[in-house]
Amino acid sequence: MSPPPAQRSPVGESELERLRGQLERERRARREVEEIAEKATRDLYERQSELELLHAVAVAANEAATVEDALQEALDRVCEHTGWPVGHVYLLDSASGALKPSSIWHLGEPRECFEPFRHATESTILARGVGLPGRVLESGSPAWVADLQGEPGFPRARVAADTGVRAGFAFPVSTQAGVVAVLEFFAREAAQPDRGLLERMARVGTQLRQVVERKQGEDELRRLSRQNELLLDAAGEGIYGLDADGRATFVNPAAARMLGGRPADLVGRHAHELVHGASTRHAADECRTLRALREAEVQRVENDVFVGADGESFPVAYIATPLLEGAEVVGAVVTFNDVSERKRVEGQLQYLADHDALTGLYNRRRFEEEVLAHVDQAARYGTSGAILTLDLDDFKYVNDTFGHAAGDAVVRGVADLLRGNLRTSDLIARLGGDEFAVLLRQVDLAGARVVAEDLRERVRRFPLGTGGAPLRVTTSIGLTAVGDRQVTGQELLVEADVALYEAKEGGRDAVGVYAPGEGRRGGLQVSLPWVERIRGALEQGRFVLYEQPIVDLQTGRISQHELLLRMREEDGTILAPEVFLPIAERFGLIGAIDRWVIGEAIRLCGEPRAIDLPFEINLSGRSLGDPELLEYIERQILAGAVDPASLVFEITETAAIANMDEAQRFAYRLAGLGCRFALDDFGAGFGSFSYLKYLPLDMLKIDGDFIAHLPESPIDQRMVRAMVEVARGLGLQTIAEFVGNADTVRLLRDYGVDYGQGFHLGRPRPVSELMATSSRIASEV
Repeated sequence: MSPPPAQRSPVGESELERLRGQLERERRARREVEEIAEKATRDLYERQSELELLHAVAVAANEAATVEDALQEALDRVCEHTGWPVGHVYLLDSASGALKPSSIWHLGEPRECFEPFRHATESTILARGVGLPGRVLESGSPAWVADLQGEPGFPRARVAADTGVRAGFAFPVSTQAGVVAVLEFFAREAAQPDRGLLERMARVGTQLRQVVERKQGEDELRRLSRQNELLLDAAGEGIYGLDADGRATFVNPAAARMLGGRPADLVGRHAHELVHGASTRHAADECRTLRALREAEVQRVENDVFVGADGESFPVAYIATPLLEGAEVVGAVVTFNDVSERKRVEGQLQYLADHDALTGLYNRRRFEEEVLAHVDQAARYGTSGAILTLDLDDFKYVNDTFGHAAGDAVVRGVADLLRGNLRTSDLIARLGGDEFAVLLRQVDLAGARVVAEDLRERVRRFPLGTGGAPLRVTTSIGLTAVGDRQVTGQELLVEADVALYEAKEGGRDAVGVYAPGEGRRGGLQVSLPWVERIRGALEQGRFVLYEQPIVDLQTGRISQHELLLRMREEDGTILAPEVFLPIAERFGLIGAIDRWVIGEAIRLCGEPRAIDLPFEINLSGRSLGDPELLEYIERQILAGAVDPASLVFEITETAAIANMDEAQRFAYRLAGLGCRFALDDFGAGFGSFSYLKYLPLDMLKIDGDFIAHLPESPIDQRMVRAMVEVARGLGLQTIAEFVGNADTVRLLRDYGVDYGQGFHLGRPRPVSELMATSSRIASEV
């Protein structure tokens, strides 16, 4: 009989279960530790891989020469990192706002498998929101497509299926302006979105942003640098730079050409040596270019001399501008021009400003300056002298009978006679028309009278050429002595004129002598009848206005009318202004005449006219300084309810210069009302064109002396062209006076003169005829 089975101990079973549970817990803990270690290793690898990718992208992109090269490097590194075989960059077209394919590609092996996909992509432009890159452009964030073959919104789905392209992702590269590029990548297998990979790609995009912005900045700097280089090379002005020590840092070709040498050879030279030469006599501390560095102020120099490599100097105008970093001067830029041609023209203009164009003698303005200087010298040192004024008798007969060309020949002949029979120390001038003046130095009254009688006799006996038969003329001469009397230069000229009128009244071909006391009273008696005649004309309304049309040379149409003053004698004779205006000016009646002319002009502007054209009004030099006249004009304009633009005030050039402060105040007050201004006799008495900047001018009237012989005079032709160019540069219109024939019109039109005035275009006629014609046209309309 077998023994009964052994019974297990309850304590042994429970211990075994406990041990089993403990073993299971240890196994689970080991697995958790292994999983944690595996995840940490995987995360560490991914982080290290990401850092390696970012480092590789940064290094490669930074070493790239262009933005395109940087994107190519990034594309290659991402493909290497992900193992995805296809990468491409879409670039934003700023004009259309669409994405355009680029030539930046990464194609893995076998490359030929992906060529159809590349060809399809290069012809596919994507709008915002279209396709994978379009979605990235719209959202500004990375995007993923698990399988392109099942993606209905992917424009390249068919070719992707043919080439085996399945999964795809893309991320943007953005700058402050927004998305500028989208990088897209493709794999041959479908793949679910990898959030970690997209986050890494977003960081790559951020890194590329910094690179792209820096590269764009560098490209812009290179573009600007090249643009500046081209501008410097193309500039006609000489330009050079200086460092803080005053040495040249760059020299443009124009500067090198003027200074002599190659730009590279001139760089490094000290500024003073660069422009004034190594052996210059100029003191370096006087160099204005260096003053810009020392004083940190812009230096504008209108008149200096630079020296070229050949040692020849040339005149320049330049601006030296300091370069500042904060308060520190780090250099300067100097821009200069060779002004040789301008100086030559200014020299010609200065000569013409002082000389009469027809005779080459001094003009009235320069003569009056010389007389004033002589009077001062006489008062200081007791120097003797005398003033002669000569006026040809019946000169109007010469012009009317033989023509203006014959008259000009007579005037030139008298000028030559005076030059040939007076001392070189004596001063001769043509005051205008047929009037001359002489300043005799170091001579008393008796000696001056001998000279005057000799000149009168020589003129009477001298046959003057007129282009035909020789013509003999006579002259009347007025004489006054320059002693130690308290008298002004203007008073001396008045005295000589009084003596001249006395000679005229005494039968002409005579010498009238002015002497203080009795002679003065006799001279005044000669002029007083004229004064009374002028006053009578004012009181009795015997002044009349004529008009002469001013014609647009391009269209041939009348653009405005100049008002011309005439005086009607009691017997009905019409007197030209040169007969009475000089006396009116000398005896203080010109202001009243100007008031009458202006009042009539405003009245005419207020009358209904079919042709509403402006009137030009001449103002005398003395009226420019009359504040009461200015207020009178303002009151008349406001009271007459006329358009101020209908009034064009002509200021003679010499009067404007002599009274610049008054002329400027006068002109700006009326310009503020809307009146316009023309500078009359331009070129006849202007010392420098710089005076033009002080007056609010609209037009320049070129002096008739430059126009009358324009077809035959190359000098006049050059001067007219120069004046037109100056007027254009100032935005002013030009009017040519004394237009006498069709050839002159043709030349003026070619030169660009805007308007013309003269007998060929329209003779003066009473303004009443113009108004009557306008009224008749208006009634017919």
